[in-house]
Amino acid sequence: MAGLIVPSEKFKEQQKQEQSQKDQKKTRTNANTRLQDREVVVADAEPTVEQQDALSLSNYLNQVNSYSANEIEALYRKLKTAGYYKGQILDTYTYDLQDAIIRAEKEIAALKPIKGAIDRETYYAEQAGRGGAGDAGTAFISDPTEAAGYVRSVFKSTLQRDPTADEITKYTDILNKAQKKSLKKTVNGITTGGLGNPTEFLIQEVQKLPEFSTKKKEKDTLTTQSLQSVARANGITLSADQLAAYTTDINNGKDINVIKNTIRNSAGLGMPDNIKKMLADGTDLETVYAPYKSTMASLLEIPANDISLDDSILRSAIGPDKEMPIYEFRKALKKDPRWQYTNNARAEVSDKVLRVLQDFGFQA
Repeated sequence: MAGLIVPSEKFKEQQKQEQSQKDQKKTRTNANTRLQDREVVVADAEPTVEQQDALSLSNYLNQVNSYSANEIEALYRKLKTAGYYKGQILDTYTYDLQDAIIRAEKEIAALKPIKGAIDRETYYAEQAGRGGAGDAGTAFISDPTEAAGYVRSVFKSTLQRDPTADEITKYTDILNKAQKKSLKKTVNGITTGGLGNPTEFLIQEVQKLPEFSTKKKEKDTLTTQSLQSVARANGITLSADQLAAYTTDINNGKDINVIKNTIRNSAGLGMPDNIKKMLADGTDLETVYAPYKSTMASLLEIPANDISLDDSILRSAIGPDKEMPIYEFRKALKKDPRWQYTNNARAEVSDKVLRVLQDFGFQA
């Protein structure tokens, strides 16, 4: 046909080769695609255990997210009674709910090699009241004889008397109920809970009695009187704050004798070492000065009880280095203005005058 260019044989052959190359490339691409698709299928068909658990948990979380309000509320309750969830019971899906599910999932995963497949919500229900760690908790309940022993001991130490039969029954019941409520649980090797020491528990219960308050006031009064007595016997004046502090220490278990020795040691400041040792051994300063006080009462003719340890003449009998002999103390007393008005002084003056008269021959 006129006007048309007819391709040469060589050109036609070139076109065939190019088309063949295109077809081969397409074939290889399709083969690679089919291989990749097969690998995906194989991967989906045989995931690892970890992949299975993650996929299963993900599906379960998605399922929970589609629960009705009543179903979600019921799930909250299961997780709470099992100990995985601590918050309020809600009817909507929250991250707190999700976290509780994941906490439980760690236990389920650990049990899976032993128990096999575990239905989650059945497992939650099985853990109800068990702390969420598979530990139902144990409670040690004192038997009647043992509990009665605790009650008697506490009444003796707290109220200084024996309990009645009714009181033993009452406080045994209180102890047992508290023990039943205080379960001891072990989670991941850590033990928590339990009532603890029954004696300490009963002490707190008995201290609630009005009788204890009365006894405590009486005891505090006796303690104060005892401390004041020791202070007076050693020439020490205790302030109200000091008495209150000492009483608190004693109520908290400090030995009253330790405090009394503290008072005596204060009285020994400035005394010779032998006197300090006597005070440290429990002797009161009043006892140390007793011979001097007796001499003073006799010579000055005053009641011994009226002579205070603060009396300067009495105090002069013992210095920082030594004790004054009694005869020297008598000489010192006669220089006291009080002595000249005593019968002792008048008798001594009369005796002296009589001896003088006798010496001069005026008196037979």
